[in-house]
Amino acid sequence: MRSLLQRRGLRTDASAAAPAAHESHTRSLEADFEQLSVDDARRLLDLGNDLLHCILALLDEQHLLRVGMTCRQLRRAAAAPSLWHEALLAFFDGDLPPAELLQEQADPMRTLREQVLSARHLLSVEREQRGFQIPQPHFAGMREWAKALDCRVAEAQMQEGFPHARPGRPYYGCSGGAYSTTVLCYGRYVKGVVRNGGAVGRFGEAASTLTAWAVQSEGQGGEKSNNPRAGGASDFPPPRRGIMEGCDYGPLARWRDRKLADLAAASGAAVLAKQLSEQAATNTAKGLYRSSSHEDTSEGKDKAVPPPPLRLPKLLAGQYGGLFVGHTCGTSIGTIYAVDCAVDNTCINDYSAM
Repeated sequence: MRSLLQRRGLRTDASAAAPAAHESHTRSLEADFEQLSVDDARRLLDLGNDLLHCILALLDEQHLLRVGMTCRQLRRAAAAPSLWHEALLAFFDGDLPPAELLQEQADPMRTLREQVLSARHLLSVEREQRGFQIPQPHFAGMREWAKALDCRVAEAQMQEGFPHARPGRPYYGCSGGAYSTTVLCYGRYVKGVVRNGGAVGRFGEAASTLTAWAVQSEGQGGEKSNNPRAGGASDFPPPRRGIMEGCDYGPLARWRDRKLADLAAASGAAVLAKQLSEQAATNTAKGLYRSSSHEDTSEGKDKAVPPPPLRLPKLLAGQYGGLFVGHTCGTSIGTIYAVDCAVDNTCINDYSAM
């Protein structure tokens, strides 16, 4: 085992193992773990706890689980909360739900597993009901927050000489408003963000956005919601409507599922990509992607960016792993629905409700 580490360019003292590890070393180690026998894996225990922890920190979630299946001692080492906290943080795109909603400190590995299982359950319900399971979070104190922000924008506009701005009444142009809402699902957790695009340039992103987290109460149909800006957690009834209710589900789901298969292939998860492609073909044959009305969709024209390699939990969770954003935009002549891919700047818009 020591010779293996030396071939990979890693020193065998604990103080240098982590700083010397680069992405290529990580991929090499993961490939080596695919080929290790049980006896080879057990020799990891001879390296000492500190060095063992440094090596395990280089592995992804799938390989950590494989190491943990070797023996009881390695299972304990591979389940260390410090190793899985980073994986949980990556699942939530670096922004964990408030501590009163997410009790991950004790066992982040279990929490991550629960989110993936919840995401798969939501997808099953979505397929059965032919409707996206994206609820609207409750933004506590939103009216007061928006009113105060409007006052700040109006004051700044008047100082800049905007002829249509009045105290407490900013001018946001012909659109009639500058506020937009996006909703991301992470397993049982829902993150809603209200953003005032007209205020961002003046006051910055933090002062121009309002964030609310919610978690669906399993088996109760209720929603526990939290808004850090507005105070502590409180209970609210379940939302009456999902933010995508009324959209033409079939075409949007077809685009989403094909996109997810492409993301899996680009991330090197060839087996999963094949499974997703085969499932999409089966869904097509079953009529899941049929249009519920006249199909009127268009894909976004923004230039796509190469997606970064995605970790397996997010790929398995898909729509409910923070990879896709649901949007609803009400207009004077109807409603526009959209599904955005959060990682490559692509989207599909549904105009069938206009």
